[in-house]
Amino acid sequence: MLSILNSKESKELDFHTIKNNITSKNKLIDNAGRSVAYHIIEHIKDPFNKKFLCIAGSGDNGIDAVVCNFYLKRNNVNSTLLIIDPSKIDASYLKHHSFITPSKKSKLSTFDYIVDGVFGTGLNRNLKEDYFSIVNAMNKHGNIISIDIPSGIYADSGNQSNISVDSIHTVTFAYPKIGHYMSHGYKSRGDLYIYSIGHSQNTISSKVALIEEEDVCSLLKPLALESDKYTKGKILSLSGSVNYTGAALLSSLAAIKAGSGILKNIYPYSLKDMFAQCKEIIDHPLPDDNGFLTENNFNQIKNLYKWPDCLIVGPGLSSKQESINLIKKVLSTYKGRCVIDATALSAINFNEDKFSKTPKKSILTPHYNELSR
Repeated sequence: MLSILNSKESKELDFHTIKNNITSKNKLIDNAGRSVAYHIIEHIKDPFNKKFLCIAGSGDNGIDAVVCNFYLKRNNVNSTLLIIDPSKIDASYLKHHSFITPSKKSKLSTFDYIVDGVFGTGLNRNLKEDYFSIVNAMNKHGNIISIDIPSGIYADSGNQSNISVDSIHTVTFAYPKIGHYMSHGYKSRGDLYIYSIGHSQNTISSKVALIEEEDVCSLLKPLALESDKYTKGKILSLSGSVNYTGAALLSSLAAIKAGSGILKNIYPYSLKDMFAQCKEIIDHPLPDDNGFLTENNFNQIKNLYKWPDCLIVGPGLSSKQESINLIKKVLSTYKGRCVIDATALSAINFNEDKFSKTPKKSILTPHYNELSR
């Protein structure tokens, strides 16, 4: 899994790297700016016949843009450096660098690509004056390559300030940030590229991680030749109601195709004809009056708790309060492995209970809007 950092953790990573003499701050900045420049040379078609504008804001992100411009020019790429406020850039980094400042005569449209070094992961406020104007003008351009994170995006949430950049590429360093995957940041980052620039790799304690393909592959083991459906896992599924039979049937088939041996589906008896179409599952219909199950069915469900290796709760269940009450009771009493999906997510009162009333060994599978709620 790949660690994903918030803005505080990102600063701590820089601090520990420099403090432990793994590399210096100047070297980190040099590596960052050079990585962006070489990314451009390698990923932009025919870069030596294009015009680039590197825009530097304040702080280290602005310095990264200064260094990027230096390496682009050093490699015979036509690049111009624009510094929004030179007083906000450490003067030692401006030696031997020619640059322009914002003016009404500045036309971003004359450049093929813009390198966005206006704001980095430390932004926590709205943009004002020159900064707002330049970001607004950048968005009218289109071909933007952002350093670390698109300017105007908050690294800890992905939310945008009063304005933000939409990029085609975002080049970040060491580890991605939460804002690259959440809210507006996910859409505005474009293609994300991650480069190592010399940070310490042993000081990360992030609680957020990106699951990668190799993580899933490492869990897949060859089937024993003598295996059968009884040794490949038993799944109990509480899913489906009168208006949402499709979700229950699809999730059941997915579980079977993913490799489980036996799946038993609990559903309202009135839907028996519909569920009987799925030949791969064991039917366990329970009595109902309205096409969905309620607390009246709880004891019948509880009697099945010892049978499965895993319980699926939620696909296609009714959102009626009587159904939600049943789901809450199941989640608070079942102690085994559990996959919580769809309607069952609405039964979790996170603000009040956190996850104290859900099985400890649970996996939640919300789509984006469910996760936002």
